[in-house]
Amino acid sequence: MFYEVSEKSPYLSQGPNVYRGAEQQKGMGMVPKRAVNVMSCQIARFLQLTQNSIIPVGYHVQRKSQSEFHSDLFPDTAGSEPALTADQWCQGQNGKVAKVSLDPKGQPKAASQPKSHSKQNGTKSPEIRPPSEGKSPTPVGKSPTPGGKSPIPDSRTVSEESRSSSFSPTPKVLNIVRSSKFRHIQGGTLHRSTHIEKLPKLSVAMPGDSNGFQANRDFVAAALDIAGGQIGIFKLTHTGRQDTDEVLMFQNSANIMDFVFDPFNNHRLVVACDDARIRVWKVPEGGRGGTVKEPEFFLIGHQEKPNLLCFHPQASSLLATAGFDCHLFIWNLEERAISLRMDPLPQPVRISFFLLMSTIN
Repeated sequence: MFYEVSEKSPYLSQGPNVYRGAEQQKGMGMVPKRAVNVMSCQIARFLQLTQNSIIPVGYHVQRKSQSEFHSDLFPDTAGSEPALTADQWCQGQNGKVAKVSLDPKGQPKAASQPKSHSKQNGTKSPEIRPPSEGKSPTPVGKSPTPGGKSPIPDSRTVSEESRSSSFSPTPKVLNIVRSSKFRHIQGGTLHRSTHIEKLPKLSVAMPGDSNGFQANRDFVAAALDIAGGQIGIFKLTHTGRQDTDEVLMFQNSANIMDFVFDPFNNHRLVVACDDARIRVWKVPEGGRGGTVKEPEFFLIGHQEKPNLLCFHPQASSLLATAGFDCHLFIWNLEERAISLRMDPLPQPVRISFFLLMSTIN
């Protein structure tokens, strides 16, 4: 199901087309905006996790031309470089991630819109037309009466026209029909050649308030039903049937509570386990290599099992963790230490807290 967010009421509106897959889904992840195929007018791409496959689902806006970049569909989006370091954020500094253009040509925003494209954008869509204002159109081929005078209308016609005009909708009523550039959106599975199939058996023991499936621009991660709390890493370019012996797996040696990718480092995965330890894994460049048993390093601080992980959306290497001990820690992964401790909360945190992280200082 696709929703559009706008700055005016209604702020959240459901898209016209709802995607319904043929298989039961176990999870869903969204790839970053920088990874969509802009030249095919793909505004979003999701990864649907089923029992034994990962299926890409693309949402496309129907446009006449797919040979040019449509800047109205793809405004500048957040880049991959952090705005702050962890130390800068801890010192009270603020910043925003710089935005980048999605235009493949890399031209400035003003130069990326050809005249023909601007003309097309400035034209109203023929599908949304206001009704007539009580005036009947002149029939094709109708000629005036001799002498250039218009025919005298019948009194019954005049009465019908006046009655139609008195009850015709005003322009204010037409404002309820919201014009959206996404009204022709279509969602559907991408070609079979892009699917990742024959996955190992998925875990069904993940907590309901935790992530069981994660995705970034290069990899997807899913918890597996294999002894030792293993997480499978699948490279998006390695499509087709997967060989279990070649799938990269991180063996955590404890039950998995939550896991998340670093938004500024696609090769870093952080996993929280029920042994009160947090493991930081490094995904090798190839994304393959069998089972890995030792993480890059541990984060030890919680007295009970941590249940939620959240990276800061603006600062690099800044991770917040919450556990059943009612503690909330903010870690600096570069120093591998706690940068900020909050007083114990009355109850364990059950939801994501990235908004709190953005304003905590």
